[in-house]
Amino acid sequence: AELVVLYMWPREEGWDYELVDAYQKRGGGLIVIHMALMQGSGEEWSKRIGLAWDRKRDGTKWGVLPTPITLTEAARESPIFERFPERLDLADEFYWELRGDTTKITPLVTSPAGPAIANKPLPDPPNIDDLDGKAWPVMWTTEVGRGRVFVSGVGHNYFTFNDPHFRIILLRAMAWTMNESFDPFKPLVTAHLER
Repeated sequence: AELVVLYMWPREEGWDYELVDAYQKRGGGLIVIHMALMQGSGEEWSKRIGLAWDRKRDGTKWGVLPTPITLTEAARESPIFERFPERLDLADEFYWELRGDTTKITPLVTSPAGPAIANKPLPDPPNIDDLDGKAWPVMWTTEVGRGRVFVSGVGHNYFTFNDPHFRIILLRAMAWTMNESFDPFKPLVTAHLER
């Protein structure tokens, strides 16, 4: 495989990090979406994808994604976000206070966070006064071995995958991880509209 896309979290038992390491060493690409950030304590998984869910009691928090989200300078230079506006609306959930080394990732999209929720239905987007004012990574890239990784902390809501902007981001990220052109992926952006 040249690309593996993960949406659900990998099983904690029997997870073979050596297999992932060999895959990334030879140049295999990874796309990690939302719940696939959860793997064990997050310590080992973060070494392969940059940041991961921290299962410690005071670890990762989650809540409603405040919109609009902000593209970083790196995103404006990335083919993944070519010609995108500086700010973008996405209705979703996201995670913050992830485990890992932020100096080893390239944040592409950031957002302030708050308030955290715990196993409750997602409320309306938070008021700006309730946000922490920090720039938490929402989407990022990293390179491990010869392999490229794109991570999206959003993707909780199934309807997010019907958003043409999100589809473009994911499909461009797939092309980027494989060092391929985005052109063959373009028809997939609007494929659901043609039915």
